[in-house]
Amino acid sequence: MEFLSDILTYFNLIVTPIYCIYRVRKATYLALLNPSLHLVVWSYIYLTLAGLFMTATPFLFLYEHFSFTPEILMNSDIICNWFNFVFLGFYIISIDPILQTKEYKPQNSTYYLALVLTGATTVYFIYLISLFGPTLIALDRIEGLEAFGRDVFDGAKLLAFLNILLVSLAVIVWRTKNFLWFLLLAFPASLDLLAKGRMIVWLALMFAYLNYITISKKTGFIVAIPVLLVLVSTVFFRFENFDWESGLEQIILILFSDPINNRFSTPLVYGDYYKNGELGEYLLRSFFNFLPGVISKIIFGFENREELSMSQIITDDYSSKIGGFSLAVNLPAEALYYGGTFFAVISPIIIGGITYLIYRLGIYKTFPGFIFLCFYISTLRGIMRGTFYDTFMPLVYLMFSYAIWMTVLEWGRLIFVKDKQIPTQ
Repeated sequence: MEFLSDILTYFNLIVTPIYCIYRVRKATYLALLNPSLHLVVWSYIYLTLAGLFMTATPFLFLYEHFSFTPEILMNSDIICNWFNFVFLGFYIISIDPILQTKEYKPQNSTYYLALVLTGATTVYFIYLISLFGPTLIALDRIEGLEAFGRDVFDGAKLLAFLNILLVSLAVIVWRTKNFLWFLLLAFPASLDLLAKGRMIVWLALMFAYLNYITISKKTGFIVAIPVLLVLVSTVFFRFENFDWESGLEQIILILFSDPINNRFSTPLVYGDYYKNGELGEYLLRSFFNFLPGVISKIIFGFENREELSMSQIITDDYSSKIGGFSLAVNLPAEALYYGGTFFAVISPIIIGGITYLIYRLGIYKTFPGFIFLCFYISTLRGIMRGTFYDTFMPLVYLMFSYAIWMTVLEWGRLIFVKDKQIPTQ
């Protein structure tokens, strides 16, 4: 088993970046529209690469609170690298088509409605900043994220209004070809940053970036890479009195602290929460997430869906033992928690297959389908450090709820014409 673990680890470690770089160089900006690429990149960072740093000195204190045997750690490595291996396989068999962007412009009715919604949501975010900003900036990270989740994300329905703003801005930008409209995303992003978080910022920036590269037909790496580095560097604000002379190794480890901390959830679940969840009930409940939350609550009879989440259950058990940290989960942990080793083997095939089909079926060729693709790719980082099955269906619900006006008004309107395909071999 140790030999299998080493083979999978080093294969993923070497082959994944080489192959991904090859595909991006070959297809340029079109490669970045393939969700299988983003899936394998995030799995590489959060599952394969992070696993190499789990025993680094800055993170050894976490082992004091967990009973990780060598067998648990080795089996967890195999499972995590199996996910990356399968995702890479789906990316290899996917094909990046050569697409021609039509001279597409949203209809007048869609455009003017988008202007109204953009103005209304922007005013709402400015109001939220004035209401919660001073409180969030005064709190430390743990308290700030708790307040943000309770009062802003849930209480003020931040995500719903953010989704409306993203769709509205996409309509306006496709109509005007003026990317400066995306600067309005600074308002919802600032709420996230004031709470020392980054999830909303990641989602907003990736959504804007995908629209930019499609319209401009450029990768935009000159702008994207510096922005990415600045965003990653915000992790230093989480550490009080950080010593910049502590050495390059520790700085790199802190930059990767989010993937490394997240990676601990796999052996934790494997050792203490193996098959604790009900797989059938979870999948059924996740499927019905394409319905409004009120209806799902009536069907399944729960008061608060968050109380049922694996992440919340684990955090309640361990948070006080490790200084109040919230324990995020990941896709292998999700599979182990609900279905054990068997589900951990087939889960990446299901997730990779769905991701492959989203692109293979060409739903992105219409404007609503392209917006759905942008939302899916933008949430893949959150999915990788969270759960898939109860996250995917709400994206479907989004297109027929908050975005219904755009979905209906622009239904069937093509933005791409398929020319030919770039061979992967």
